[in-house]
Amino acid sequence: MWFGCQVTTIARTLVDLGRHDRWDAIMAVDAALRRGLIDRRAIDLTLAGAVGWPGVRQARAVLALADERAESPLESLTRLRLQDDGFPVPDLQVWFGGDRVDMVFDEQRLILEIDGLDKYVKDALRLEKLRETRLRRYGYRVERVTWDDVVNHWPRTAEWLRHLLRLPASM
Repeated sequence: MWFGCQVTTIARTLVDLGRHDRWDAIMAVDAALRRGLIDRRAIDLTLAGAVGWPGVRQARAVLALADERAESPLESLTRLRLQDDGFPVPDLQVWFGGDRVDMVFDEQRLILEIDGLDKYVKDALRLEKLRETRLRRYGYRVERVTWDDVVNHWPRTAEWLRHLLRLPASM
């Protein structure tokens, strides 16, 4: 009960989201794990009880991608898009000296930053430029994607990322 209304558990809500909307599910499960609201065991138990439910296969697949290291809804969506298009799995929240980056494709020496628009106001742009210069000293290229790149222009963004990662073009 919550404010006098009957509600489902967090695990059940995540399974239901996974059955109906992959994007909502990946954002919610990453956030729930990150905040310690749930653990994988509870999700797995709920999925085990959902055998035969419509959409449960989709729920299993998307919830298996959950990663508590994702720090924003856009990071979660970017990972889902990358996975859907067969990209290599990036490492998340990697430290380079005193700087932590969102995603690293180590083999291709590429750092992918997932940027909200707050990175581009006032002094933030200058600080990001200095940070990027530090990161390049580790021998990595640094690239950035925004909400618009991931949500509104994914086909173009995917092709650009394939080129950067030296992957074959999509079919």
